[in-house]
Amino acid sequence: MGSVGSAMVRRQLGRRLRRLREEAGRTVADVAASRIASPAKVWRIEGGHSPVGVGDTRALCWLYGADEETTEVLVAMALGTRRPGWTERSVSGVPPRSVLLPGLESLADRLLVYEPEVVFAPFQTVPYLRALVTASLSRHPAEVVDRLVELRRQRRRAVLDRLPPPRCSVVMTPGTLARQVGGPEVMAEQVTRLRELSRRDHLDLRVLPWAAGAHPAMLGGFSLLHFPDPNDPSVVYLERRGTADYRDDPDEVRYHQEVFDAVLVRTVPLEEHLAETAWATVPR
Repeated sequence: MGSVGSAMVRRQLGRRLRRLREEAGRTVADVAASRIASPAKVWRIEGGHSPVGVGDTRALCWLYGADEETTEVLVAMALGTRRPGWTERSVSGVPPRSVLLPGLESLADRLLVYEPEVVFAPFQTVPYLRALVTASLSRHPAEVVDRLVELRRQRRRAVLDRLPPPRCSVVMTPGTLARQVGGPEVMAEQVTRLRELSRRDHLDLRVLPWAAGAHPAMLGGFSLLHFPDPNDPSVVYLERRGTADYRDDPDEVRYHQEVFDAVLVRTVPLEEHLAETAWATVPR
């Protein structure tokens, strides 16, 4: 269970350490010469094939010239390689700098999203995002808001701007589109953006109508990420107030896949829903 549960973190930590090594201009032979790790051990670490020790992680970060903040992020991930899954805790709604989601989204070839309250983050316009941040209970300084905007941009690039793009099915609720986040002008811009995105071949935007009644996903939103590399386990992403959980246990993945499939058959295309609302006249 621990080995399976930590595979996602091992793979992500390995990728980050490999990127650090390459950016520092270091070769595997350089690492071996430093006596920090043998070539075989570097291969295991960077390939995500085994848990990583805190001492090895600190030593590699030192060799690669990583700053203190980066080192502490990777040390935390090293601890996570021996535990099932991964949990990130935010402070006043601000995600940690170690956030894994953009990296996972950039690798996925299929995303399944049920988002009942707000527009899926990569699809949000900047005014919509800023309105969400402003509505939070915390008074965020400008640099924190800018960080949240940059995180959204990273996720947008991961989902929308890379080639080939991932196939993405996103289910929202009528409430997501009816709630006036930021006011009428901001929402009109947001709906126009959603309409533009819905015309892309790899995106399927759908709405779960109120008439669908009770359904299996009523306990909250989630995302399922599937990957082309069989060594990358599928991941369930669950975001709650103050925490974000990543679960790659096969039973969890299977359960959430079944829930999503059961919800999807109850949905209608975005345009079909909008045609029956006040948004019917918003530019397409």
